[in-house]
Amino acid sequence: MQRREFLSMAAAVRDVNGFGALGDGKRNNRDAIQRAIDECAAAGGGAVRIPPGRFRSGALRLKSGVALYLDHGAMLMASDRPEDYPVRRPTPRVPPDHWGSAFLLAEGAERVAILGSGVICGAGLAKPRPPGGRLEPFRPRLVAFEGCKDVVVEGVTLRDSDRWTLHFYHCDHVRAGGLRIQAAYDIANTDGIDIDGCRNVVISGCEIVTGDDCIVLKTTNYLGQPRAMENVTVSNCVLSTRASAFKVGTETHADIQNITFSNSVVYGTSQVRPQCAVELASVDGARLGCISVSNITARAAAAAVFLRLGARTRPPEGAPPPRLHDVVLQNLVATGCDVASSIAGIPGLDIENVTLSDFRLVYIGGGGPELAKRSPPEKETSYPKPTMFGPLPAAGLYIRHARGIVLRNLDVSCMRSDARPTLVVDDVKDLWVEGLRRDRKPAPEKF
Repeated sequence: MQRREFLSMAAAVRDVNGFGALGDGKRNNRDAIQRAIDECAAAGGGAVRIPPGRFRSGALRLKSGVALYLDHGAMLMASDRPEDYPVRRPTPRVPPDHWGSAFLLAEGAERVAILGSGVICGAGLAKPRPPGGRLEPFRPRLVAFEGCKDVVVEGVTLRDSDRWTLHFYHCDHVRAGGLRIQAAYDIANTDGIDIDGCRNVVISGCEIVTGDDCIVLKTTNYLGQPRAMENVTVSNCVLSTRASAFKVGTETHADIQNITFSNSVVYGTSQVRPQCAVELASVDGARLGCISVSNITARAAAAAVFLRLGARTRPPEGAPPPRLHDVVLQNLVATGCDVASSIAGIPGLDIENVTLSDFRLVYIGGGGPELAKRSPPEKETSYPKPTMFGPLPAAGLYIRHARGIVLRNLDVSCMRSDARPTLVVDDVKDLWVEGLRRDRKPAPEKF
């Protein structure tokens, strides 16, 4: 489905004002907007227009053949009342508050779209987690597509989600582009885009600021039916977060193959540092492979790259062992890192066939000689993150339980003197190193 298909169908455009909606920021327009969507779908498809104004609404169902089009100056605002969100498919595996609710939901739809230049705004119910406390029980996703085909989301701004902002679950042929996604840095689980068991997905030209992972690929098992994912490309994005900017994992209950991430920028601020620029982690029994990452610039991320093969969830009896294999990372510049990049399998399970080439890494440094002698714990079943092992014995790159590793043209420097070696390897087979350089002079404090 193309954007122009809907815009050319002038006769099939339905303005929600014609169905009694009022953009005063107060009235709940759920019934009026849903009538417009239902009538449009029943007529064979078209566009439902949200004109300029502030339209508050309860949860809405998107339908096949319908594009929700938000004019410039239009704001579609999520209700802050839990009773305006129907509970869906509660299961013993997951409580309904986690999975069941979403402000905009399409389920089993085809040729469905959200277009325009307006704003879709969450209810803003979520608050920072208090020390030792729990998050609010009611935290709906903002936009969710489940089991859909031919999905387009373009041009709009998505902001202030209480949970995952844009969730594609078991969808095929998805395109998302030109989006602005904004969430508070201090709110947990406010991922930008979650791609979950999907196939043939293109994400491009998005600006994302979130309190959790910006773009994350995963194969969840919330409903007991994990689905393999393949053919996903992410490019030309600008990403900022306190978690990981681009991530494959953590939930990896089915295989993930044929992934590219390219031509993008990751940045931190004076108050917030991304945990990691690029993270690839298989810890629930899946095989992750054929992954290409290229032309990435990262500023003030704690770690540039983190690859992890773990055993948080043991695979079923008789299932093939998990793998993380055939990964190429090239042309990456990362400045202001304070955690060495790492490639870490576990005893008996190696990460296989990884190439890192043309890297420029600038670390804060300051590690003493005692760290060079440290042997990090294995933590086979722990949640994966770059800091999981504590201080690493390498200043630049740490590799353990791996085979078929190629390092080519890696340039490492530190802002402060660091006594640790640039590269440390442990239980690594078939290692090829060409052009590993370490600038022993402190790098400039500013970058």
